[in-house]
Amino acid sequence: MNKHQRHHSPLQSVSFVKPAIGVTYFKSLDEAADFAFGTQRHQGAFIAMNAEKMVSLYQDPSLFSKIRNPIYYPDGSSMLWFVSKRSPRIPGVELWLHILERSQLHGGKVLVIGATADVSKDTEERIGKMAPNLTYRCVDGFRSEDAYFELMEGMKPDVVFVAMGSPRQEILIARLQVRWPDCFYMGVGGSLDVLTGNVVRAPEIYRQFGIEFLYRLLKEPRRIFRQRRLLVFVYLFLSGKFGPRLV
Repeated sequence: MNKHQRHHSPLQSVSFVKPAIGVTYFKSLDEAADFAFGTQRHQGAFIAMNAEKMVSLYQDPSLFSKIRNPIYYPDGSSMLWFVSKRSPRIPGVELWLHILERSQLHGGKVLVIGATADVSKDTEERIGKMAPNLTYRCVDGFRSEDAYFELMEGMKPDVVFVAMGSPRQEILIARLQVRWPDCFYMGVGGSLDVLTGNVVRAPEIYRQFGIEFLYRLLKEPRRIFRQRRLLVFVYLFLSGKFGPRLV
């Protein structure tokens, strides 16, 4: 157990046999945000876990192996199947905004990478209204790694959010960590589209029952091909293939 975990005492953690990862279950969004950027500075990367990623990691255990100090957290409701105690989901689409608040509170610098130039610009404007005292920069997701690194060298961010979808965002995070390890990273997928209103989140009732995937499927029927992984996840879970061990 590291110093960070002693201070925050996560609700519980689950270690899996395959994929060989540990998922941290926090008591709240606030606790998770403090874990990422509280009164102390920490290195590593938050990786949101859901049924689709569990299947991807089961099939390719090396998928995120190059990320330094990954902290896996339960973004999808399916991840709650593995814990015996009541534990909340930690939606990445909300978590990153809580981390923004912490960054402003503690004088941190934030870099947001991803999306199109228009969405990135809109994101920058919205963050400015939400956190007027925050030092931050938003850039689109269509630049070279060297361009991002030059930005980071000049800015020296404490937190870097990457919104490119998985696994592209995790691949970039791993590469940026090699050159700039002294900050905290988080992949945020389509969170910028949600923040800017280009994508609408599922209504609260869907979120309460953990069936946001059903809402998205109803809105975008073509997603049914992606949802096949849910069936694979259910099979692997019921057959004990993941082999979780409560800690």
